[in-house]
Amino acid sequence: MLPTNRQCGSICPWRTAFTLVELLVVITIIGILIALLIPAIQAARETARRVQCGNHVKQLALAALSHESAIGFFPTGGWNKYWLGHPNRGFDKHQPGGWIYNILPYIEQQKLHDLGGSNGSLSIEDANSLRLAMPLAIMHCPSRRFPALYDNFHNTQFKYTIDPIKQLARNDYAMNGGDYMQWHAVSPDDFFEADDPKFEWDDMSQQTGISHQRSQVTLADVRDGTSNTFLIGEKYVNRYHYTDGKDWGDSATMYCGDHLNLLRWTGVCGKVESAGENNLPRQDSSTIGEGNKVQWFGSAHAGSFHMSCCDGSVRTINYSIDGEVYRRLGNRKDGLPIDNRHL
Repeated sequence: MLPTNRQCGSICPWRTAFTLVELLVVITIIGILIALLIPAIQAARETARRVQCGNHVKQLALAALSHESAIGFFPTGGWNKYWLGHPNRGFDKHQPGGWIYNILPYIEQQKLHDLGGSNGSLSIEDANSLRLAMPLAIMHCPSRRFPALYDNFHNTQFKYTIDPIKQLARNDYAMNGGDYMQWHAVSPDDFFEADDPKFEWDDMSQQTGISHQRSQVTLADVRDGTSNTFLIGEKYVNRYHYTDGKDWGDSATMYCGDHLNLLRWTGVCGKVESAGENNLPRQDSSTIGEGNKVQWFGSAHAGSFHMSCCDGSVRTINYSIDGEVYRRLGNRKDGLPIDNRHL
């Protein structure tokens, strides 16, 4: 039988609590375990986010390929950032909306695409305002930001919207514009002017990518091979401006036409051939997105980003990729070989 306190007397007194030293030791051990565990949890979460982001790129690539199969060419780039997608304007050069608007039917968003159409009850003005307020999860990298509405910092006034749009939906993915980035300034005032055969659009003949202003690029136009030509990938965004629209390459909306929001390039603005550090993709940083810096592909991920090719495959591209190889992957028709050892 165990002795009682009375039997033990002063020889073996029972302790009923921890000492302060013991408590501090336990707290220290718990703190060390948490410190060791948090990085592992964060790494696991980032791995899961990377997988989800890669799946988004895959789905978007398949949607673009489905568009090519059904319509006969890859999604057009539309007109410019002031023009929004219009459901009554088809899918060719007469469509002012860019590639994201045009693939909506192929990512199970047919109703969103058709808002404001001739068979509906909404006016195009009301439809545009409603569509601009519809973010899509598939268009966002979970490592960067949530699908939500973001500030229209530059107060861009879009064609055929009633009131100034304070907040709008954006995107984290861009289509390949090629290895030559061209600024364009021509913009029609209305559909009547845009449809006039005499209206002089910008000359986009030097564009070498998959989508650009009023483009109709087919699979047959991808002469360097579908596995050797970029299609859709993640875009660089200034990490300090994820929500405020101050990055010029993230300042409009995903439902507009040809703009830096929707397209990225593997070359430098105004140069047909350009390789090296200037055009390389990069991880999001505090570098202000202005001038030709907003041309970059990139992401919030460390070390690499996701890029799909015209065969529907998705690759992980290192930020340290060889500049010349990277440039060639953006050009669909330069006839130059791709050394996969440098990817």
